[in-house]
Amino acid sequence: MQNRKGWEKIHWEARMAQLDQELRDQMVDLDHQRQTVSRLEKKQKKCAQLLAEEKYISAQYAEERERP
Repeated sequence: MQNRKGWEKIHWEARMAQLDQELRDQMVDLDHQRQTVSRLEKKQKKCAQLLAEEKYISAQYAEERERP
């Protein structure tokens, strides 16, 4: 019986180590995904800014064409 408890303890310690490593791996993956999201959000913001500028310029040109 004592031998079985020792084996179970070793088994659980190994399982906990495995889960701990999986958690660290997932945290690294999550950090990379957050960095990717941040980079994409910056690109999206820049595109939205450029689009707004183009719309403004286009509206100005349209207004100039309508003037007599």
